Amino acid sequence: MKLRAVLIAVIVLGSLIIPTASVSAFTFGSYCIKLSSPGIKWQAPKVGVSEVYNFEYVNTCQKTIPSFQVDFAEDISGGSFSQWNTISEIFTAQDIVAGERGKVQITFSYAQYISTQNKIYLRSVESESELSGGGTNTTNNISVQQVTFSATASSNNSPTSTILKTAWDVESKVDDFGSLRVIAASYFIPGVGTSNSFDEANDYVHFSLYVRCQDKKLEVYVNTPRLVDNSTSALVKFGNGSAKSWPITSSTDNEAIFFGRTATLISSMVKTSKFYLRASGPKGYLTANFNTVGLISYRNTFKKSGCKI
Repeated sequence: MKLRAVLIAVIVLGSLIIPTASVSAFTFGSYCIKLSSPGIKWQAPKVGVSEVYNFEYVNTCQKTIPSFQVDFAEDISGGSFSQWNTISEIFTAQDIVAGERGKVQITFSYAQYISTQNKIYLRSVESESELSGGGTNTTNNISVQQVTFSATASSNNSPTSTILKTAWDVESKVDDFGSLRVIAASYFIPGVGTSNSFDEANDYVHFSLYVRCQDKKLEVYVNTPRLVDNSTSALVKFGNGSAKSWPITSSTDNEAIFFGRTATLISSMVKTSKFYLRASGPKGYLTANFNTVGLISYRNTFKKSGCKI
């Protein structure tokens, strides 16, 4: 007999907005497991490093919670809180019995913070399963609360121009035929976040967004970890704008998507800090979002190779 699986998600949005640079007692959680911190300071991660946030948890219900997760996440559903992008490490605990206490530690990097800033939520998920009517019902009780971090500390060693370039890994070199080629890459790691480091991205299954100029031709394309189909369009979104259908072509091996209307795409991309993509694949949608901060700062680099951004 095949069991029927039903997923139920219950979401409660905390109404409290954490004041900037406050240090105060903090409690969070709308279901069995409560998070607390006697004096947390919501300091944003500094340039190039990570910040660690510590909490304590307690199961206040007279039952065992099979699974519990905590992370920082970005709402990418436009306010309905139905789709999330994890932007920090994920804390996970299993089989938390009644009255059990423990510690939660979440690490949040600057690269993940800078692409979201004022759209960050602390999120906890309590998952329970039960047999019902010959099937299995899984309930995810989700609590979310928006967090406002204090400003990132400035440094004489970290001028503004350096901060703006954190989203892109840029390479400029002469190819084997004597042409100057420029490639700017930004990476998205599902469940982890965005990065400008190829070495970091290569440790995971990831998407790569490329802006390439070669032989005075500008191209924008995405390499995907799964195959795409031969669709002629995909949904894209720039920052907080609305989703748009965009013309695309697939590579011959169906592992990359090339975007049409390149000039318009670049013009929109340099005005925002995030670029979202949803494309069709043989086994469902492929979704990714990229940090695009600072592309405009490489304008002269691309200009030298014959392309305008």
